[in-house]
Amino acid sequence: MRRVALAVVVALAVLGMARRANAQSALVVLIPPASAGASSELLSRARGELLADGFRVVVVDPTPEADRLPMLTRVGRDAGAAVTAGLSAETDGTTMNLYLVDALSGRVMARRLDEPASAAGQRPEVVARQTVDRLRASLLDFVVENLRSVVSTPREAPAGAPPRPGPSGPGVRSRFAIEGGLGFLGSFDGVGVAVLPVARARYEIDQRFQLRLTGAWLGTQPRIEAPGGTATVDQGIALAECVAQIWRGHVLRPSLSLGAGVYYAGVTGNGDQPFSSERNSEVTFALDGGVGVAAPIGSHFEAVLEAHALVTAPGIAIRFLDADVARIGRPSVLGTISLAGWI
Repeated sequence: MRRVALAVVVALAVLGMARRANAQSALVVLIPPASAGASSELLSRARGELLADGFRVVVVDPTPEADRLPMLTRVGRDAGAAVTAGLSAETDGTTMNLYLVDALSGRVMARRLDEPASAAGQRPEVVARQTVDRLRASLLDFVVENLRSVVSTPREAPAGAPPRPGPSGPGVRSRFAIEGGLGFLGSFDGVGVAVLPVARARYEIDQRFQLRLTGAWLGTQPRIEAPGGTATVDQGIALAECVAQIWRGHVLRPSLSLGAGVYYAGVTGNGDQPFSSERNSEVTFALDGGVGVAAPIGSHFEAVLEAHALVTAPGIAIRFLDADVARIGRPSVLGTISLAGWI
């Protein structure tokens, strides 16, 4: 908010400077050539245009180019000018050199004001008027750049001020979190709900996005009844996810997640006589999408409730006597309730 307010003030100041770049804001120093000629006439015309526009104008002795910026700094400081501009004319009488010095920041600029194509062959008074207009535009650009650098440069804390807490200071949480809780995993096609322990590890990229690893296994084993026998199903998942948090500043923080990983299913079949028992297992690719909501508990903990849909490729089928009696991952649904702690 402070930067926004400062930007508004800067914009208003710039608009004001565009209308009155005169004696209150800039001093123009005319640097005559070593010998009289067309360049002397051009500087004389430019002096009249500058005075008519309200600029403070000072004419100094001829100065070598290497000494012009130090001379302008000294003259501007003695005159109390915020910005000092210097103008010198080339011997051709149509091209001007512009020098700008900011007394506060020490920033300097040197620019050659080449003759515009529209000024070719025009009288000195016309070229002088165009030079003053280009000087005014250059002054505005120079002041805007100075103000922009002031806004973007961080200020040092005043002497004696208490230091701001760093990333390890009180009230600032880590980017890493561990999470544990219970999951409820089931299928819409013949497999009941299994209760599994769920463990997660998170890394916070920024205030909105997180990377997360999720694992769930060693839970209850739903039982399937079928003609010819029964079966129990052991399930587990391992996922890598990206989580996007919405409305982070609110008491409840909704989130969306998308992930991929593996889905494990182990089936133990117990056949009625004369059929035998058998155990098979399968690991397949899984794609996961979820929605959730988190409620912060202090600054380092949060309670999390989520619902996920998992699709496996290929799907997993449970068969008795060459007939499918249940399927997994078309889709399977996982609901979790957990507690996360930032470490």
